[in-house]
Amino acid sequence: HPEPPRSAAEGTPAPTRFPSLAPATVPSPTSTARTGPAPQTTVAVRRDLAAVTTWALQLQNIALAELRAASFDLLVIEPYRDESQRWSSADIAALTASGKIVLAYLSIGEAEDYRPYWQMAWDADRDGQPDSGAPAWLDGVNPDWPGNYKVHYWDPDWQAVIAPYLDAIVQDGYAGVYLDIVDGYWYYFEQGRAAAPKEMV
Repeated sequence: HPEPPRSAAEGTPAPTRFPSLAPATVPSPTSTARTGPAPQTTVAVRRDLAAVTTWALQLQNIALAELRAASFDLLVIEPYRDESQRWSSADIAALTASGKIVLAYLSIGEAEDYRPYWQMAWDADRDGQPDSGAPAWLDGVNPDWPGNYKVHYWDPDWQAVIAPYLDAIVQDGYAGVYLDIVDGYWYYFEQGRAAAPKEMV
């Protein structure tokens, strides 16, 4: 969920810099090569994660120039600069070239009513409950985060909605993705869905 930027290790010594990471070469979404070996860049990212001592999460009011100048080793950012337009691959390359691992934020355990996929008819009366025309995977609003609706994340139809966003994140050159609401399984587990944890994995 959106929150102020934060450092994982405030007050620690200055981080050790590491080489810039080139964007991974990613097959197109229709390519069967997608199931093949991970790109070599993935290995580099995993190696360099061990060197991360400071990080920041910035989901609102993003100023790319300030982030490029910041001393964090790792950044998690909102991949959309506004409600419909993503940061460009050039923007992400510039952040990466400043010596940072750059991850994109993606909520997979809740649907957000400000995303391009959202349709107002899904909760037209804004009572927090899906209306009759809403997809079967949509559940009630999270009372702690208005505008965020629980989802049946195991439903292939929800996965089909969110998968193109993941594809775009990879194609735009991010080193990886910060998946939010992976703990959303707990709600359904408490409701008696024994398979909920496994289904989230």
